[in-house]
Amino acid sequence: MSTHRDPGEHGPMIVAGAGSAVLSALALLPRPLVNNDGIVYLVAAEAFTRDGFDAARAIHGWPFYSILIAGVAAVLRVPMEAAAHVTGTCLLAAACVAFVAVVRSLGGDRRVQWLAAAVVLAHPWVNASRALVVRDFGVWAFGLFALAMVLRLDGPCRTRAALRWAGGSVAAVLFRADAVALMAAAPIALALHRDLPRKERVATTLALLVPAVLATAGAAAWLLTDPLYEMSATPLRDAAAALASSFPMPYGREYAPFILALGLAAVPVVKTIKSLGLAHTALAAIGMARGGPAQRFHRVALWATLAAAAVPLYVHVLRLLFVESRYTVFATLVLGAWAPFGLAGLTRANAARSRAIAVAAAAALVLTLATSLPLRPAAENHVREAAAWIRQNAGTARLHTNSLQIAYHSGSRVDWHLVRNAAVNGPWDGVRMASGDVWAVRVGPGQDDLRQRLENARSLQRSASFVGPDGDAVFVYRCRAVACVSGS
Repeated sequence: MSTHRDPGEHGPMIVAGAGSAVLSALALLPRPLVNNDGIVYLVAAEAFTRDGFDAARAIHGWPFYSILIAGVAAVLRVPMEAAAHVTGTCLLAAACVAFVAVVRSLGGDRRVQWLAAAVVLAHPWVNASRALVVRDFGVWAFGLFALAMVLRLDGPCRTRAALRWAGGSVAAVLFRADAVALMAAAPIALALHRDLPRKERVATTLALLVPAVLATAGAAAWLLTDPLYEMSATPLRDAAAALASSFPMPYGREYAPFILALGLAAVPVVKTIKSLGLAHTALAAIGMARGGPAQRFHRVALWATLAAAAVPLYVHVLRLLFVESRYTVFATLVLGAWAPFGLAGLTRANAARSRAIAVAAAAALVLTLATSLPLRPAAENHVREAAAWIRQNAGTARLHTNSLQIAYHSGSRVDWHLVRNAAVNGPWDGVRMASGDVWAVRVGPGQDDLRQRLENARSLQRSASFVGPDGDAVFVYRCRAVACVSGS
């Protein structure tokens, strides 16, 4: 007996993937400089190609994304930077396809799936990141794929869905170690699935725990040998002390740690909503208010995944007292799964109003897309010019700099650990420089004290200056003493 498949069955997924690839290509047309994190991954990829796994790991302690880039470069025979952008474009396209697959697994019909494609293609932070080289793309793609498989665990092909969930989850962990937290969502959702017989529910939950525990143990063992994340209470204590000292009166200063804790607890929530954007947040809220997915298990799975995605955000808050916007994107994509249902409900509410609502929603999504896609070149020509000047004039001199972009694009001989340290902790790496060494300092607008220190550094002689339109500048110096300390 033959089965006739609808030729348009995968239309929304195909459009989401193809549309994403087109948007990524548009974002790369201005030829932006590689972002700082991306440079670390590219340097690790080059180290892997040149010297193997240990060399890549010495650059970045979780080198699997870099190894993937190196593999793509070898297969396509393209430069490493081009391979990184090809990899990112494919992963973002896969993430958009997986988002539609999640909505489909939630019970969304064809119309809702088309709305899902529109929602994810207009996602503000997905579009803002298209020109970046970041490993988060892999977490978004494989994390959403794993979520789509979780949503199918109450169906007839439970074993196949569980195996695919495990594969997708492990793949996400290979991009970011903290993605292991997402693997807790599936066993939690199954444990709370009251519609399954108790014996079957317990057996499935235990089966899902096996890969989750193994992945967690493996990631933990790896990080213990080469920690990527350092946990310390010192930043919290220092911040609480600084907050207490800002009180005009001594009374109440003892409550500063509690005030700080409450403020930090709100940071991931605020950053997530901000990254999701006004239009997507409103549609998601409407979807939740209208009930969203019909099945209780699906709603539980979404909330469990959202809770699991929040765990790494709070770890980063405790470590750094802030959260990078891109770290919140996976949580926004989970929240965004309610948005197509909200949009569908709005346009079905009243025949007379449906057209006006559809036009308003479409306009909001188009406006979000237009304002978030980075189509204009960034004001960074001065950085590119500084790197080119160093490449042409520095020769074999050793380069010291506080800019990973200058270090990478100049192609000079650098100590990458010192460059990263100077970029994060201050412009001076503090090492002794030989006569003739080059020091390139990137100075932001308003850093007058740093400019003054550079003017007073008697052992450094300025060779070139490159000033950007917003006051950002790069100053290139040569060490003119037999031996001088950077910044002296």
